[in-house]
Amino acid sequence: MSRVFKFSESASLAIHAMLLLSENSNSILSNNQISKAIGASSNHMAKVLLSLSKHGLIKAIRGPGGGFNMQVDPDELSLFDIYICIEPDFTNTRCFFDVPKCDGQFCVMGKFTRDTVQKVADKMKKTKLNSLNVAVKFGLKGGKTDENSE
Repeated sequence: MSRVFKFSESASLAIHAMLLLSENSNSILSNNQISKAIGASSNHMAKVLLSLSKHGLIKAIRGPGGGFNMQVDPDELSLFDIYICIEPDFTNTRCFFDVPKCDGQFCVMGKFTRDTVQKVADKMKKTKLNSLNVAVKFGLKGGKTDENSE
């Protein structure tokens, strides 16, 4: 049985990459820098970054010295904005089973599932990227560490 709410690895990578880019907003970071800092496969990260770029959250800069940088204000960017770039069917949760047993219309858990997913979506919409109180320790120059975080 699946969980009520499950972040895919891609969605988690997207949020972590956006945090990293927001902490290094004056820099252009390469896919290799981002994937190494987060500890992710560079191939998987490339797909995630491509999706974020297609949705206009980051800009891809080609050529030598190229990479990615933020295109949106992290104070205005919600976790939901990032998540739906990767998982566009967020609110389409109909069944707790990995292989759905029904379409959710007559499921005994249907209303509970829909209500729970809606509450999570609402919370993600209200949570802005820069409101996450984390010390980003990715080891890149310019990124916050425990010593210089507020």
